[in-house]
Amino acid sequence: MKVRILAVEQLLVIMMESINTKTIIGKNVFVGSDTQFVAPVTISDNSLIGAGSTVTQDVKDGQLYTTRAKKRTVEGYFYKHFEEKSKD
Repeated sequence: MKVRILAVEQLLVIMMESINTKTIIGKNVFVGSDTQFVAPVTISDNSLIGAGSTVTQDVKDGQLYTTRAKKRTVEGYFYKHFEEKSKD
């Protein structure tokens, strides 16, 4: 029973903290698909946020914000890591 009461108390504290935080989005802002905001953050006017980004800090006026890793192509990756090559 003590574990359940402790869990409820912790949940109430988390909910109260969430109520007191906001994410503010300015005017003329582009937010790409699958973007997550970790409140509280402020997205200023005329900014761009790349698809798939996780915004953890404020974005200034006119900024481009991205958190995605650089894309790359690795030849033969599957065969090197997942499939044994047949020995002739």
